[in-house]
Amino acid sequence: MYIPRIPLRLQESVTYFEKSIQILPSYTQAYQNMGLALEELKQFDKALGVYQRGISTDPEYSPLIYNAGVLLFNQGKYTQALTFLQDA
Repeated sequence: MYIPRIPLRLQESVTYFEKSIQILPSYTQAYQNMGLALEELKQFDKALGVYQRGISTDPEYSPLIYNAGVLLFNQGKYTQALTFLQDA
């Protein structure tokens, strides 16, 4: 069965993205992909934390800012979301 393996593969990808970030902390795409994988795993607080770590690494990388804003918006945290989305 393929479907039960998807969360396992997503968790595996999170591990690899974390290793990538340890090797090259400025690799903003790894933060973005790791955050998206965590969102798929329904680990929203962790995803937001990853986005924020990435933003602190590169405050100009708008996909991270946008993803953080959309995540907060989807959680009903509109005021916080607006702060991110205005910066994206």
